[in-house]
Amino acid sequence: MQTTKDVIIELTNHIPYWRFSTYWSLATQASIILWKNITPRVVGRILSSMKEDERDCLPRWRVVNSRGYISAMKLWEKWLIQMQQLLKEWVQVDTHTHSLKDFSDYVWYFVA
Repeated sequence: MQTTKDVIIELTNHIPYWRFSTYWSLATQASIILWKNITPRVVGRILSSMKEDERDCLPRWRVVNSRGYISAMKLWEKWLIQMQQLLKEWVQVDTHTHSLKDFSDYVWYFVA
């Protein structure tokens, strides 16, 4: 049986290059797969508490909050890394508002 962490990792790995998804979308899809309630906060905790070797191979930078903002902006270094990774994938980031431009054009929602 898959754990919540396993499902979140698998879903995060399925977010395509130059796209991004939301904590809410991951939580909703994980809830459907596992038949239990997963909240966006749980997704955030799982992604932020991963070991360094797990983090390196997972495109965590493709996960943002439901309004299209980079959630790590209180942690300047992490925010900067996430912004740089998104820019490498041609995702447009507004550096003044810390939000993603053209959110509706590039957000990736999972199909149940």
